[in-house]
Amino acid sequence: VIIAQRIAQENNLQSVYFNAPLPKPDDCLVILKEYIGQTCANEPASTFLKLRYYPIIHSQNKFIIDGGFGEIWRRQYLNRLLKRGKKALLSGNPRLIYPYLLRQRASIFNEDVIRTMHRGIENQIESLWNTMPKIEEIGEENFLDLMAIRTRFPNSGCYEQARMDCEVLNYMPFAQPSFLQMLFKTPLQLRMNGKLLRQIIYKHYPALARYPLVKNNTTYPFYFSTIPAWGWTKFKAKLGLSFVDPSVIEFLSVMKVFIQDIIHSDKVKNYSAYDYPAILNLVEQFYSGKKELANELDWWLSFELFRRIINAH
Repeated sequence: VIIAQRIAQENNLQSVYFNAPLPKPDDCLVILKEYIGQTCANEPASTFLKLRYYPIIHSQNKFIIDGGFGEIWRRQYLNRLLKRGKKALLSGNPRLIYPYLLRQRASIFNEDVIRTMHRGIENQIESLWNTMPKIEEIGEENFLDLMAIRTRFPNSGCYEQARMDCEVLNYMPFAQPSFLQMLFKTPLQLRMNGKLLRQIIYKHYPALARYPLVKNNTTYPFYFSTIPAWGWTKFKAKLGLSFVDPSVIEFLSVMKVFIQDIIHSDKVKNYSAYDYPAILNLVEQFYSGKKELANELDWWLSFELFRRIINAH
């Protein structure tokens, strides 16, 4: 917000900052059920707080140009698999590949369910690999970019995009098929580290190069490539110089009565997939002061509401 407002002010552009108060618990619940029902628990519950302004934008006869999926033009997707798991990538072995795709959300399921999920993940990786071109034919980086296109859209972006389409006109240039086809015709060296994008900015709007870029709630110089940017943001975070968003903790605090009520409900206690003691401990520890557990609690709330929505139908 700070960088966007600075750019707008110094370049004589109009900016509008949406920052509505946190809704009351009952209102949060109504909004949450609609949001989670449409997005299938694809995001933590509190995410709705920053995605609730589309109807306002639409009422002002405005539309959105969304930079989502722009990372594909900076060769940013699936780098953990490329850098740390290259042997696994080249092997094509789902069991070796899976750990490099893992993103821990919340420890809420019992061991039997986790094992079932692991088998499902490995089966899906195997099925995906069977549809992909050979790595040696298109190169590791192109292989991973194609993999990102084939997996991120249908498994992540599509839910929010469908929800947005009901509320506002939204255009994503970087996600257009014609644009993505051009991606694989663009030399890899131009895509790496955002080189091509920086060249475009330097050529067409060089004034923007004066402003820092933003990553993980902190800033880094415009000219930094991927590795220096990663190191710089990590260093600033350790020094406590990153912005800490309080909205998740505030949201969970507002929802305290509701969460503490459902954690003791039979619907939660008796759900066979849950590791109930772990979830109960998560809730108790968070509301006892361990705010670092906010993200896990946020994810569990999202899944629990999604589960209830499904059962209601």
